[in-house]
Amino acid sequence: MKTLYIARHAKSNWGQAGYTDFDRPLNEQGIIDAKVMAKHLSSLNIKVDSIITSSAVRALTTANVYAKEILLQGAPVSVDVIYEAEERIVLEVIRDIHNDFDAVMLVGHNPGISLLISMLTDHQVDMSAGNIAELKIDLKNWNDIGMNSAQLVQILSPKNISI
Repeated sequence: MKTLYIARHAKSNWGQAGYTDFDRPLNEQGIIDAKVMAKHLSSLNIKVDSIITSSAVRALTTANVYAKEILLQGAPVSVDVIYEAEERIVLEVIRDIHNDFDAVMLVGHNPGISLLISMLTDHQVDMSAGNIAELKIDLKNWNDIGMNSAQLVQILSPKNISI
């Protein structure tokens, strides 16, 4: 049994002069939301073997906040192709996860991650900034993941959590 947490990066600054889309940082609310979500995951005793993240600043920052609370060891792994990726590209990243890892978090962007969750679970979802979806996958090998192979357990939202 594998567990995959798919997170959309926390809220970021829109329209701030001097930043490309890739370089946009989290805004103040995004930083607060990421910390709240990380603490909440920790309070649920959730730990992950790896965090894989888009290399965009807002996703990497979100992943680093989560890592402080839930990553068993090491640092988040930044993967360039996750930025602006279609769901099939992100799926290939998941298929490359080492099979010794039973719980992994992926931090990315819409629309790719919402479409990925919908494909894996056959549930239409629209991930808002800061949301985290928990998926259970009854497989031994990450390489076997595909359409309708996961069960959507829950979607956590910073709007519904208070720590």
